[in-house]
Amino acid sequence: MEKRFTFGFVAQLFLLVLTQWDTVAGLDIKASVMNTTFIGVTKCTSTRGYASFLGIRYGEPPSGDKRFQKSSLYKYSEDNVEAKKFGNICPQLRKGNPLVSDSDSMDEDCLFMNIIVPLDCDKLGKTDQDISELVKGKAVYIFIHGGIFIIGSSNLYSNSEMVMKGDFIAVTLNYRLGLFGFLATDDNAIPANLGLWDQQLAIQWVKQNIAAFGGDISRITLGGHSAGSMSAILQGFYGGNKNIFQNMIAESGSPFAFHIISEKGYPAALKIAQLAGCNLTSTKSDESSKEILKCLKGRSVTDLAALTYSKRLLGPVLDNDFITKETFELCPQGIRNFAIPASISSNFANINLLTGFTTNDGEVVFMLALNDISNVLGVSNWESFVGKPVTHEFVRGMTNNLLLMNTKEDRIISPFILDAIMEYYRDWSKPSTNLTTVSMNGVDILTDIYFAKPAFNTALLHSVANTCRRLNSSNCGNMTRKTYLYEFRLPVSNPLAINSYFPWFHGTRHGAEILFSLTIH
Repeated sequence: MEKRFTFGFVAQLFLLVLTQWDTVAGLDIKASVMNTTFIGVTKCTSTRGYASFLGIRYGEPPSGDKRFQKSSLYKYSEDNVEAKKFGNICPQLRKGNPLVSDSDSMDEDCLFMNIIVPLDCDKLGKTDQDISELVKGKAVYIFIHGGIFIIGSSNLYSNSEMVMKGDFIAVTLNYRLGLFGFLATDDNAIPANLGLWDQQLAIQWVKQNIAAFGGDISRITLGGHSAGSMSAILQGFYGGNKNIFQNMIAESGSPFAFHIISEKGYPAALKIAQLAGCNLTSTKSDESSKEILKCLKGRSVTDLAALTYSKRLLGPVLDNDFITKETFELCPQGIRNFAIPASISSNFANINLLTGFTTNDGEVVFMLALNDISNVLGVSNWESFVGKPVTHEFVRGMTNNLLLMNTKEDRIISPFILDAIMEYYRDWSKPSTNLTTVSMNGVDILTDIYFAKPAFNTALLHSVANTCRRLNSSNCGNMTRKTYLYEFRLPVSNPLAINSYFPWFHGTRHGAEILFSLTIH
């Protein structure tokens, strides 16, 4: 049966405003970075316009012998580099993937970024002008795409609408996904969190070079959506990013959500290697890690991308390098007694934060759950299966399983606790036999568990780090940054609010705020 992803709504939103870059006609424009000149293109609408510099390499290609290894900043040897089309997107399953178009080239050599700069077209005089002569001191927004760490690319978000209306420079980037970016053997064979290290490399590149494109390095905002939002927050926790960016916009995603960070990477790496046909034992050793690396290096990109989906929940791993034990323990627990790790107090707390969720973000988790169930049951008519509202028993069982998943002890969830939860989320204005209402109750539960509570914990952490010094706590830094928490809700009458694989769904889906935040930013 065809695998189905659940981010079509995001794709539909951006197709409304996405510029077809390969057909853009305009004057060439230059940006000089050290000894290399990037040649982009301009486009004007009335007196407003933009310059696009697409497919800029920021990292050395992580292919061949460098597969499953950290990349490094790319060193250009060319004097002139044409930057008029997107670079390769990172390997991922193409079939049934709404975040990939047929025109997207896909390859392990995928560490590219795109830079879109607003222009006052009245100042354009001739071709080959340098962008730094026309644009100075613009705020910069680095956006990390989502896609549950296995799908997506920067191409979808590199549009002109947001920079012309917001008057800021937008930077979007690719990073390794799935097995290529988040497989780990818990040793030096396959380092953990390669996708996060790619992002950090791109952030470094921007800090070092964005002034050549008219950017102000003292006004850099890091942001992202869903897995990109989780990534942005983890970048904020990482000490190596201290003083690189000043603001963060984290939309509908937080590492405070359950099971986002894994304690160990080796078990998943072993399972995936076995699925790939590698002849391995289950005993962990330096040699077994090397065997996994050797075997998976010999597999094709297509085969590994398919295996990525079979282990969809590959993601960040505790490595005591990018993600420390302090961060790993903090994320599921939240704030306790206003005690904040020093690394987070000095880094994450030293930026302004806007974070939040949409009213019905949980619909995307509901979809993923039903998709997995349909695969297990071998459902042939997928549309018919997901088209039916679920029962009260289904939502109760789902809630029970979620509670069991998120406790370390072997225990049985009290039926009284489950009854209390179901009663709390029940819409008392409608009969309990209304399965559409019951289904929406399930979405509400998932929204609170995976999005609302994690967003609240993220905002609380940030806020406490900036205000608890008034409580005379020794764990607080001397911070004065601001914290904002939002809930994004479109009226049901808005056509963007009702767009789901579920015919019974009504509300504001996962991804509904992206168009507004990027355009109005």
